[in-house]
Amino acid sequence: SSPTPPRTGRSSSPGPRGAPRSAAMGDKAVDGEAAPVAVNSKDTADATADTAPPIPAEAPPPPPPLEPTLSALIVTKYEGARDEAGRFHTVSASVAEDAKKWEAKNDEKPNEAKKSDEKPPAEELGHAEFEGGHSYTGHFSGGMMHGTGEYHWKDGTSYEGDFHWNTIHGTGHFTWPDGSTYEGQVARGLRHGKGTFTGVGGGLMYQGGWRCGERHGQGTLWYNETKDCYYEGEWRNNKRHGQGLMRWSPPKPVVTSLAASPTRRKKKEPAPPPPQGNVYEGGWEDDLKAGLGTMTWYDKRERYEGEWKANLQNGSGEHVWMDDRPDSNSLGTQKQMCNRYLGDWLEGTRYGVGTFHYANGAKYYGEWKANAKHGYGVFTFEDGHVYEGPFDSDRMVEEDHSAASVTDDPMQPQLHLRINDLLPPEPSIAAAAAAGSAAAAAA
Repeated sequence: SSPTPPRTGRSSSPGPRGAPRSAAMGDKAVDGEAAPVAVNSKDTADATADTAPPIPAEAPPPPPPLEPTLSALIVTKYEGARDEAGRFHTVSASVAEDAKKWEAKNDEKPNEAKKSDEKPPAEELGHAEFEGGHSYTGHFSGGMMHGTGEYHWKDGTSYEGDFHWNTIHGTGHFTWPDGSTYEGQVARGLRHGKGTFTGVGGGLMYQGGWRCGERHGQGTLWYNETKDCYYEGEWRNNKRHGQGLMRWSPPKPVVTSLAASPTRRKKKEPAPPPPQGNVYEGGWEDDLKAGLGTMTWYDKRERYEGEWKANLQNGSGEHVWMDDRPDSNSLGTQKQMCNRYLGDWLEGTRYGVGTFHYANGAKYYGEWKANAKHGYGVFTFEDGHVYEGPFDSDRMVEEDHSAASVTDDPMQPQLHLRINDLLPPEPSIAAAAAAGSAAAAAA
């Protein structure tokens, strides 16, 4: 499911916004992905597609906390220099530039030379306290916060960085009361440009583009501390939108007694490969899979490549159910030994025209409806026999309009037909008699 768009931006009311939204709200990491919707168990090798995953997959990225606004600048106390007109004023521009030049110059010198150099120019700072309990320490110019400085809100939120005529603008560092932080570019008080947001505890982290306080452009969001669950790609208005790759955390490996047995160690058999996390790579629209994309369920050994809409297979695509044989560890191998469907999809189900290839060599080509063979189709058995005709809800319809059922074993698809239906038609008695008379006359 997709989250409602988070509120962001500066408040229209004077004074600071209340406690900013915590990054911890909804930042649970995900480590699974839902399988495709209800694939017919008659056509799957392991009938696992109807089983819900243990953990819901589509966890939308949590909204970042809101930037607080500067309070109405009603100064209750000021300490610092003033200009000739009595306005708050420090030598921020010249001193800051001189300090940067001094640092750059001394970085190129050896340590011995640095000791003999004079000290860096001292900065002159002002300190102002505002109505409501907020404060600012930094540079002033013409009575306004201008240059670099630190602003502290009463609720514990703080910002350190560039100011431009009483506006947070340039590059800086936000810190929220819950411990989440942002470091990067800001414009008019909002995260805008390139920057890094780190959530509570450091597990959740986003690095990339921002626009007006929201994730926008190219960026990567990590959901956990191990950084094995992440999305990398395009964003629009805080949502995954465009082209991107989503990888979920792999399941925890299970150490079996067989894997740790002395026999395995004695034979020096290679350890099984570590489990991989499910992966989707392709198009996104408003936090949902859309357009062309490929989803690989490593935990269920399934793969779908094709069109998507609203997180479901929709359009044209191919779904492959891999077997569990030891010699088929790669999803890209042994394709002919797997059940696979290539054709039309509608809202996560086989719907339209498509071909289902069975692992035992049987094949069905024809019409589908809601994951069932329905309409006109051709079924080819593994021994070469062919049935061509109508199907109704996965069952073959005979000429007398009764239905012949399909066995429940997807690996051995058979049709329960009368034996005469599978034998060539015998000549009628009348035809045999006529043939005999003609032969006698000729003699």
